[in-house]
Amino acid sequence: MEFMSEIQILLQRIASTPEQLSMMYRDVRKAVARCFPYCTHFRERNQHIVVLAVFHSARNPSVWQQRVK
Repeated sequence: MEFMSEIQILLQRIASTPEQLSMMYRDVRKAVARCFPYCTHFRERNQHIVVLAVFHSARNPSVWQQRVK
């Protein structure tokens, strides 16, 4: 339950200020969870946030990069 709460907080932070988060790959930005080793990779499209992955930071990034087209 704590994990889901942390991700919800992260998504709220993304929604409020997406342009302040790091650009990681092409037009994909990354937000880092504070209490868990997870990142959320997302892009902004027409004033909407599109989440591509909630991804453990130890995994190979090429896995989520395959989702970017």
